[in-house]
Amino acid sequence: MPLNPDFINVAELPRQAALKLLEECDALSAPVDLVSLCQKNDWPLFFEALDNEKSAATTLMDGDYIRIVVNTKYSDNADGFSSDPSLRRRQRFSLAHEIGHACLNSHRDYGLQKLLTDADNPHRGRYKLLREAQANEFAAELLFPQPLLDAKMKQFRWDDVINGAAEIGETFDVSLTVALKRITKMAQFAALMFSFDSNGTAQQRAVTSKYFSDTGLSLPSGASLPNGSLVGKLAGDPSCRVSTMRNMNASIWFGSGPKAQGFKLQEWAYRIGTYGYLSFLAINEDEDWSGTRSTRGGYDDDDDWVS
Repeated sequence: MPLNPDFINVAELPRQAALKLLEECDALSAPVDLVSLCQKNDWPLFFEALDNEKSAATTLMDGDYIRIVVNTKYSDNADGFSSDPSLRRRQRFSLAHEIGHACLNSHRDYGLQKLLTDADNPHRGRYKLLREAQANEFAAELLFPQPLLDAKMKQFRWDDVINGAAEIGETFDVSLTVALKRITKMAQFAALMFSFDSNGTAQQRAVTSKYFSDTGLSLPSGASLPNGSLVGKLAGDPSCRVSTMRNMNASIWFGSGPKAQGFKLQEWAYRIGTYGYLSFLAINEDEDWSGTRSTRGGYDDDDDWVS
């Protein structure tokens, strides 16, 4: 019978595991020394040119023996990392991701992995998504240890998000995109991040904020930014310099259904160069609103609302 990941113990706690690793290795400083972490834990680390140009790092398993490889295809430094900040930071995030695979018990259990990822296992695809999501969550905590990030966020200005994120990116040696995703998880309000494909079509990247298990809205492929939204104004008018709009009608974002009628919104939106746009929504409920919150942070009984 194929192994179903819902019925075996693969629900590890990546963030806790990352913090525990940093504390045990006395490595709680920024930027985190990832090479030293591998050395202290006897995880074989190699710097080699990989055929796969899209992969900045990978993990190779031979039974219970693992080997982490950082792609040096575009490296020009003796240490194996690129001198180009964007390439180096991509290598660092990928290496942190692979360290997650090495550190999490279920990931390095060769027998378990073989059963879960067997071609005949109907749950294989879903488990692989779960496994990679866990490694990404681990990497985010490893590169941005919460105690260090908390200290930086005390001075963070939400009215100057991009400059603040860039400064944090420099401190932790990560890309602006990674910094923005991590920071928005600490927001006190729902956070949405938009990017655009080569055709100019808006795409939303899923981001979770502090008090929501899933935040905001989902823009389906091919969707346009909402008419009347601030991010829509920025996208349509390069000369627009407005950074916040108050007391917006919630139907701009949520449609005209009854669940949208009891809301007023404040939206912050910023251009972030080639990355697209960053948009935040603060949602305020009117006193007479009678909708029911679901436990997921979205709203139930309304198919038009995507949590």
